[in-house]
Amino acid sequence: ALEWELSLDSRDLRSHAWYHGAIPRSRAEEILKYPGEFLVRDCTSQPGNYVLTCKSQGVCLHFVINKVVIQPDTVYERVQYQFEDEPFDTVPDLITFYVGSGKPVTSASRARIQHPCNRMYPLTFYATKYGLHSAATTPLGRPSPVPSP
Repeated sequence: ALEWELSLDSRDLRSHAWYHGAIPRSRAEEILKYPGEFLVRDCTSQPGNYVLTCKSQGVCLHFVINKVVIQPDTVYERVQYQFEDEPFDTVPDLITFYVGSGKPVTSASRARIQHPCNRMYPLTFYATKYGLHSAATTPLGRPSPVPSP
């Protein structure tokens, strides 16, 4: 299952080993050991959102990845992702930019991401272990619509 996930289109968040899906904040903090190490996980307090967790200056920092809706309520509506500045069409594009450019995630934190902390198991393993469901259920890392109860 892990091999299948990692072979998906690169625009699909599940195809990136640094995406850990539904792991809790505490687990993310446990597995990041070195400065510049990072992972992306589902935001448990804001379902459908993602969090970048990274190690910087000896502490773990958590950044909610902001979603910006472009041309809302039109046939051209789409979502972009950003921290403070440049918006990107996918979460993988956002992460690739910050790793490649060396630019701090935020000007206040000065945190830089350099080394991905890759998952060892398929996302279903983490969802089962932590009793959470992954938000990355559609190709571009966008959550699927949830039916009303």
